[in-house]
Amino acid sequence: MKYNMFNGFGLSKPNKSKKEKVKNDIDKRRVIKISIAVFIALLIMVILFIYSNNENFRSFMDTHIFRREVHENNLPEIQIGRNTHVFAHNGNIFTFEQNTLRAFSRNGNEAFSFDIRVTSPIFASNNNFLAVADKDGSNLYLISGRNILHRQTLEGRIDNITVNRNGYVAVARSDASYRAVIELFNRNGNALFRTFLVTSNVIDMAISNDNRYLAIAEANLSGIIIQSNIRVISIENARTNQSEPTVFAHMAEAGDLIIKIKYNNRDNLICMYANRVDSIQNNNTNDKLIDFAYGNVLFVDVNLNAHIAKVVRENTGLFNSDTILQIIDSNNLDRVNTYELPGTPRSVHTYGNMIGVNLGTEVLFINTNGWLVRRYRSSQEVQGVVMCDGIAAIVHRNRLEIVSL
Repeated sequence: MKYNMFNGFGLSKPNKSKKEKVKNDIDKRRVIKISIAVFIALLIMVILFIYSNNENFRSFMDTHIFRREVHENNLPEIQIGRNTHVFAHNGNIFTFEQNTLRAFSRNGNEAFSFDIRVTSPIFASNNNFLAVADKDGSNLYLISGRNILHRQTLEGRIDNITVNRNGYVAVARSDASYRAVIELFNRNGNALFRTFLVTSNVIDMAISNDNRYLAIAEANLSGIIIQSNIRVISIENARTNQSEPTVFAHMAEAGDLIIKIKYNNRDNLICMYANRVDSIQNNNTNDKLIDFAYGNVLFVDVNLNAHIAKVVRENTGLFNSDTILQIIDSNNLDRVNTYELPGTPRSVHTYGNMIGVNLGTEVLFINTNGWLVRRYRSSQEVQGVVMCDGIAAIVHRNRLEIVSL
């Protein structure tokens, strides 16, 4: 009886219930899991920060951890001749020599081939479509997969071609009467319309992703001062002659040389000049995106889905400078990803969301997020680089090496 009284007044410590113990164990495990998750997150953030800002650490991680570095003589190889033309399209590497266009898979095996009657081939590709034409000749081919969709034999001399994601092909050719005759074909080979240039030369062309517009970049090079113009044609109006087909025209300032035009993923027309990049939105306004008239800009390219690649040299001291790859979102100029290059590029190549930087005996493949995807090293100078989605070819004097991206 006395024991129970003392126990009732709390003089003897009661045992915890089984439920309380289970709850405490769960709370402890939860705290441990959260602590581990926070630690891992902080560790990842630290590693990413060091990876982004320390070249030696990044090189170590790319080589030994991520296995992003590949070397010559350890890759699939294709032997080529001195006059072989090389192009990449739709996951294959294409070579052209002696009227034969061959497609090679990423393991270096020949997948299929075509008999193509051209002397000096020019290529244009988009999505699943590859257009091949005879520069200064008359033959044009449109290929999709393993099929030739159509072949055209045109009058005059072919100067330029372009193809959009749906297989629409525009061809610029010259003849005795006009500086340029521009003709548009659909994927079935049906001619949709023609337009003519009397005094200007075609520099580049682009077809919108929705098949509604053909943009033409032209320049009058006959005078003392260059005059560049951009014209956007409504394909529907040009086909039916319902109204004036030109829906937008822009005359650049005297002396400005237009180099390239391209519709980005939002069908804004990106226009690259020798000293700047402009954007034409909704066939309405011509806005300057970036200016690179200054000497610190080494390379600029707009041949990406939605970005502009720019390589600049930034001074970091009296005798020191860094070479930076800037990747600018053409739809939002405030979004800029950067990658510090270990040297000065010999050339820059772009396709889709990938940028290939040729440093001589080394090629870096960097995506538009600013991350290194693959690093290729060689003991010989790289002659050229061709790329498409998921694959690239490193061009040497007598061989190609295939790199998976």
